[in-house]
Amino acid sequence: MEKSEKRPRANVKPPKLEASTEILQRLLAVELKRLDTAERIEEERKIVFPETSIIIHDIIKIRKMD
Repeated sequence: MEKSEKRPRANVKPPKLEASTEILQRLLAVELKRLDTAERIEEERKIVFPETSIIIHDIIKIRKMD
């Protein structure tokens, strides 16, 4: 298996969500934890990560589906 030298990137567009409310609630909980972590790291390092915006967009999309 080849090792990629490129940094992994998040998908700009999250996949379509066609799941039950239970699954959506679980995904939302995961994304909210990720947002908390991202915000803490950004504040500690005094830097803004573009990936944080993707997390926020995912949260918005999941909440609309719920």
